[in-house]
Amino acid sequence: KSFVDFGIKREGNHFSFFAFSFSLLPFIYKGYIGAVVGNSVGTLLCQLLSDQLTSREKKKLKDYLKQHEILDSQLDQEYQTYIKQINDSLINYYNLLESAFSPDYRVAFDSSIALAKSIGISDDQILKNKQEIDDYFLR
Repeated sequence: KSFVDFGIKREGNHFSFFAFSFSLLPFIYKGYIGAVVGNSVGTLLCQLLSDQLTSREKKKLKDYLKQHEILDSQLDQEYQTYIKQINDSLINYYNLLESAFSPDYRVAFDSSIALAKSIGISDDQILKNKQEIDDYFLR
């Protein structure tokens, strides 16, 4: 394959790596790790090739890095939101779990029902009173 096949073209006395760096974008934006990898690749390209880039390419590269910083910030905010949701969910789960094993059988029974509902067990599969328990175990 030639350099053109890889997105690298010769301009004057140097090669244009800008087109090549943008050809990497589909591989960079694969999930959240793309923010870290993409930022590293962009920074590395900027540092290594800044003396070989034309002014137009330098402007595009700066714009790319600015957009990448904005996306990185947005992903970080989403990540923090998901972490908070997970932590809140775990706190609720552990509180229900603790109550489900309470020494007071009424608290334990009610909490067991709430715990079963919170993990997605359908209402018709939950034993909610003494009659349902007797029917289930004494059939």
